[in-house]
Amino acid sequence: GIVLGRVLAEGRPRSPVRFGWSVVPMDDALVMVSLDFSGRSYLAIDLDLPPRSFGDFHTENVEDFLRALTANAGITMHVRLIAGYNVHHVLEACFKALGIALGTALAERGGMIPSTKGVLEGPI
Repeated sequence: GIVLGRVLAEGRPRSPVRFGWSVVPMDDALVMVSLDFSGRSYLAIDLDLPPRSFGDFHTENVEDFLRALTANAGITMHVRLIAGYNVHHVLEACFKALGIALGTALAERGGMIPSTKGVLEGPI
């Protein structure tokens, strides 16, 4: 999360779309990720994952990863479990939604920075 966040902060376009969101279904799971490359770090997460392991991957690390990502990239992010009970499906939907939202937010917009102040905080 730390490394990916730093890479995203340093490599984002000069004029990004800035906002991205996605709702991804994965069998029983439906997860929404919405984010803003505002330069201000904030994470609101509502996945309610039970402690579980998939090999060396532990569900307790999901929130830590997302918190490190948002802190180092300067992202405001909301992650919500809308429906679902299978932890594997919830996690897969979460990370696919995150990838889609990041792709949308980091697309080159061209022209003015989408901010009422005309600038984004943090490195651009």
